[in-house]
Amino acid sequence: MPTETHPEMTVRKPNFGLNKDSMPVHYYMDNPVITHLLNSFHVVFPAGEKFFIRAVNRYAAQLNDPIMKERVKAFAGQEIQHMAQHQKFYETLRKQGFPVDDFAHEYEESAYKTVEPFVMKLFDHLFGEGKGNAIALSVTAALEHYTATLAEVALNHPELFENLDEDMVHLLKWHAAEEIEHKAVTFDALKAVDDSYAMRAAGMVIGSLALFWYAGLNMAKFIAYDKHINWSEMPAKTAKALPKLAALGWELVATLLPYFKPDFHPDQMDNKELAQQFFKEAEHYFTAKAS
Repeated sequence: MPTETHPEMTVRKPNFGLNKDSMPVHYYMDNPVITHLLNSFHVVFPAGEKFFIRAVNRYAAQLNDPIMKERVKAFAGQEIQHMAQHQKFYETLRKQGFPVDDFAHEYEESAYKTVEPFVMKLFDHLFGEGKGNAIALSVTAALEHYTATLAEVALNHPELFENLDEDMVHLLKWHAAEEIEHKAVTFDALKAVDDSYAMRAAGMVIGSLALFWYAGLNMAKFIAYDKHINWSEMPAKTAKALPKLAALGWELVATLLPYFKPDFHPDQMDNKELAQQFFKEAEHYFTAKAS
């Protein structure tokens, strides 16, 4: 049930050929630093998307708006596909010698078997029964803002994808475009169940700390296990990566900060055309199943 503000969301079923022997170990600009930052996202995204689905599904029965219910259903369908496609790349990482399954298991045990229940119980204890579920949804809404912001930055800079494997390009752009497509779903669900500014801001603070900690930790693990790094070249490789990362970081921060405005809503980010343009260009690349 699409509306003018929220067009129909589609659960697409791509088939990216990411299990390949031809993928260079340092597939992004021959740079281990940026490559392993991307690899850390391949680890963080699948379990993170399961967390997002859990957080919003706790409230699915309480959502009275039928359009909102359909959007939540489509959101979960898209996130399941994101999870599956990023995990397809694990086979390539295994062939390259990385214990990616161990990294993913350690991340899930720490983030979702330890930190998640601790924070939820803490909020229930400090602020009342049900606030644990609310903070989980608030963290989800905040991290969805991160992914939509990253998506906008990525799709606005096609030069970022130069000399990158075609299937990896389509994976990253497809994920980015769908993040833009469903950017407001969890935010609207949060407003429906807990519209307090304090809850929204707390979710962004907690989500930011978790994202930067686990992304950085997993990047460090990949670098530590990388037998192909020439350590004498690492200072130069790092120096080459830093200006690009810093420029993107500043652009990311500028787009993230509006989240703290009391009247913020994700639809204020005018980026739907970026997603629509990608879907039009890449229509042949995957089959689609309407939600």
